[in-house]
Order: sequence, then C-alpha cells, then structure tokens
Amino acid sequence: MEEQPIDGLTTDNYLLNTRVVNARRITIDLKGDWDDPQFDPVPVRVVNQASTESEDYEEPQRLMPPRYQDVFASRFREFEDARNRYAIDKGWLLSTA
Repeated sequence: MEEQPIDGLTTDNYLLNTRVVNARRITIDLKGDWDDPQFDPVPVRVVNQASTESEDYEEPQRLMPPRYQDVFASRFREFEDARNRYAIDKGWLLSTA
C-alpha cells in the first residue's frame, strides 16, 4: 500500500535515510581469553522467549549489520557509563530506552 503525502508536510532527506534501532536487550560476544577477557555488546531482539531447554527456543537476532555492530561496540567503549542513545554511522541511531 502506497502512503499518501500529507498536505504541507515535508521530510528532510536526512530523515528519510535514517534508521533508528530500538534495542530492548543487549547480549555480549565474549572475546579474548581467561587472562584477558573482553566483550562486545550486541543489541538483539528475541523472537521467541521459550526457555533454552524448549524445542521452541530461538537464538536472539542481531539488530544491525556487522559493520554497524562493530561501530556500536567501539562507541560503547568510548564512554565510562552506558548511554541511552548512540549515533552509529551514516544514518544509523541506536536507542536502548
């Protein structure tokens, strides 16, 4: 279904090309070893919340392509405290609120 324009309403090209990712959950990718553990935060969505023992259990799905995931992990480490919002790159924004 094609959207009909609203009289008097215009949208900036920047907004047309912006993606806002709403991450209600973040998991981690463990890296490194026992002597030097490291992790990357990974925003995910959970499709099916069944327990891990259930046949209906599904792994959480990543919300961003790998390139933007890497940028988010880097931005996350730039701050001393976690933020509610992160500007990722080229029109990608992540909200955890």
